Amino acid sequence: MSRRILSLVLLLTVFVISAQALGWWWDQFYRLGRHDADINDIDRYGQRLYCAGDDGLIVYSTNSGSTWIRLSPPTSTNFYR
Repeated sequence: MSRRILSLVLLLTVFVISAQALGWWWDQFYRLGRHDADINDIDRYGQRLYCAGDDGLIVYSTNSGSTWIRLSPPTSTNFYR
């Protein structure tokens, strides 16, 4: 039984840390990016952070969210960039 409790505690800890980190990235995006869109998702791919918002807004950051660079909405030519 103690293994189950320990596993559950570890799983909940990871979930809470992930939720806090995602919330922090949202805050950074709004404060530093100054984009007026609802955020749908933020993910890391390699050394970049990508953020997708409503209306086709896609931005990325190469410096952990300090600055954000806007990409054009995905098309068949730049979707796998």
